[in-house]
Amino acid sequence: MRAQHTIGRRGSSLVEVLVVLVVFVVGILGIARLFPQGFGSLRYGEHASVAYTLTRALEEYLRGRVQNLPDGVVSVDYATGRMKGDVSPGEFLLSQPYPGLDASDPRYSVLNRARRVVGETFVVPPPVSNSPFVLSGSVSLDTLMFGPVYAVDPIPGQSLGLDVYSGTPLRVQPVGEDFDAQDVASLNLDTVAINYDTATLFFRPVPYARQFKLSYRYDVSAGPGFVRLDTPLDLGFTLAPSEFRYSLSLPLGVTLVRGTEKLYRRFNRLAATDSFTDDPYQYKVLNPVTGLLGFNPLGARIASPASEALGLQVRVDYDVDDWWILREERVVPAESPHVVKLAVPYVKRLGEMEDWVNFDSAGNPTLQYQSLMRTFPGRPSGTPGIDVLVVDMETGLTLDSSTLAPSGQVGLNGEMDYRTGEIRFADQLSWSNPAGGGPIITPATGRNVRVYYRGSFDWGVSLRKPFARYTLQQPSSPLPPLAYREYTQGSFGYLFFPVSDGEESVLVDYEWRQASTGAVRSVTGELHLVRNPDDPGSPKRLYGSSSPYWWVRVGNPDGDPGNGADTDRNPDVVPGSVDILGVRGASLHTHVVWREGSDWRHLQATTVMERSRP
Repeated sequence: MRAQHTIGRRGSSLVEVLVVLVVFVVGILGIARLFPQGFGSLRYGEHASVAYTLTRALEEYLRGRVQNLPDGVVSVDYATGRMKGDVSPGEFLLSQPYPGLDASDPRYSVLNRARRVVGETFVVPPPVSNSPFVLSGSVSLDTLMFGPVYAVDPIPGQSLGLDVYSGTPLRVQPVGEDFDAQDVASLNLDTVAINYDTATLFFRPVPYARQFKLSYRYDVSAGPGFVRLDTPLDLGFTLAPSEFRYSLSLPLGVTLVRGTEKLYRRFNRLAATDSFTDDPYQYKVLNPVTGLLGFNPLGARIASPASEALGLQVRVDYDVDDWWILREERVVPAESPHVVKLAVPYVKRLGEMEDWVNFDSAGNPTLQYQSLMRTFPGRPSGTPGIDVLVVDMETGLTLDSSTLAPSGQVGLNGEMDYRTGEIRFADQLSWSNPAGGGPIITPATGRNVRVYYRGSFDWGVSLRKPFARYTLQQPSSPLPPLAYREYTQGSFGYLFFPVSDGEESVLVDYEWRQASTGAVRSVTGELHLVRNPDDPGSPKRLYGSSSPYWWVRVGNPDGDPGNGADTDRNPDVVPGSVDILGVRGASLHTHVVWREGSDWRHLQATTVMERSRP
């Protein structure tokens, strides 16, 4: 056999290679000095493409879960527990105000100004019988949409905690002063009787304790008039076994506004090791970070009072930990290596230096990235030493970056390429066992996973949403103060909203009387953008109104016939006949931010999406 020899060119010396590299780098720097805007535009274009991908991904995710949409995503005063209506759209566009360790708290800055999810909705799902989260029996599993969760238990001034309650309010039956203990047996479990004169609630007694979530509006005397307020979001009470009466105990000068009360049965939270009983309103927090909840399987077999479908309807309120934690759902491909490519390259890695304040495990401030969920005074991180968290959406099991080796190395569950944003999963995945002991092994192929991570360019993706059903604040002069989820009706077909609803979209149902025929016309679901007080067509511009509120004007308004500037007025509308029947939130506002050097970039998108059921 004759040997073959491959003859190539003479190899380059190390000196020659270094000379070429120097020339190349100097050339690049020269081009960068000549065309700095071009390089900045190129980077912006790449980032804008990623931002668009994140926006579309969130919209598609929500469209596939439209029946689970929350009632709202709100800004909350955590000292009082009340929703805020004074956070303007512009406040979400401010630059991050914490360049050093002594700067303001990132929990309440920019995107995180609105991070309370109110009324995320679902039905108790069918139970599973082999979950490692319960020692015996079956459980119905659900993972919240916008984890990680800031805190399960309330933290004064920081979080209202987790609130799980029935998605169907109790029916309210007004009663008189002659209603007494003998009459409560006539009530069913889905009804509460109320004596408005004494502000007392009556229930059918049962042999076990029950928890309730309560909301209502009340008037507080203020000089010659009054101020109308909402109760805190976390207001509630517990009825002891066999108890049937509860008094609101309103202080002097406070009056309950009739018809505004809403009462929901709260689910009773059990310890993870407790067994479910015959009370279907029970749940467990199985993973406080991801928001994995386990419900009594009886709740999946009971028809909801609001429909004939099986499964109690559930609503959950909670605080999103941080909108700068990205979340993506992917299906692990069948081909090996099982590569899942995240939307954002350059995944933030433990040890990176940041401009964001961090606290280490001892509570010392540092600029070194410590963990996916940041540690704050009074709230330690739920993910210490972890920068990527993976959740199996079928089982709720998790694995994390401690079992994903950096690119080029071999880890128990595969590799994490922080530069490209690719996870290369092993053929068999080892999930943390919530019961302790050895890991739980499953094939990687076909697993539906949710990945939590941060981006090195400080990417954030948030959601804002007008409330599902608005409450009418009775009009007065001057206009009353408006809170989130409130509106009031003005003259000439105008509706007024708090500044927090600015640039959102609502659906308006109303009636108006036609002058030419005398007929009453009905309009359902008329779509409107809530507009700035200074926009053309506003009551300020057309009629000199001093209202500070954002506004909507129905499509068939009356108006002053003598005002020639009012070209939107419908002359066939009987003056004063516009009657608003209801207002519903219609838009989902997606907001993506990222940083390029010292500059913050924003991409916002709005789409119309609404739950079909209340």
